[in-house]
Amino acid sequence: MALLGSWDTALLPNLNENNCTITSRASRAYNCLAWAAGSALLWWWPEPAYYFWPPNVPRELTIDAFIRAYGTLGFVVCDDGSLENGFEKVALYAKRMPWGEIEPTHAARQLADGKWTRTYLKIIGCCRCAIKVE
Repeated sequence: MALLGSWDTALLPNLNENNCTITSRASRAYNCLAWAAGSALLWWWPEPAYYFWPPNVPRELTIDAFIRAYGTLGFVVCDDGSLENGFEKVALYAKRMPWGEIEPTHAARQLADGKWTRTYLKIIGCCRCAIKVE
């Protein structure tokens, strides 16, 4: 297993020093959902119950539940992930599972320059939706 920065190059062969910048080391203190939400203190995930999940949001692995989770921070669904002045955007990624369900797998936050900041990507599917703070 060859490591470049904090990712396994075998899992992410197209990621390299020329197309990304490592800004911090991998951490077990938080995950991509927390990072996209602006937190490096909590691990966000709907299950099991000992992970952080916003109150009054169903603990489900669904796009709707993830949208509602970010909704607690003021995010709403928007048309796309293009850069919009004055808005902070989060992209939700999902994957169709072998049994047919579409489950969220990753989140990323857009920076002011239009680039996306994210934590280590384990599984990445298609970008399902982009949400922004109103």
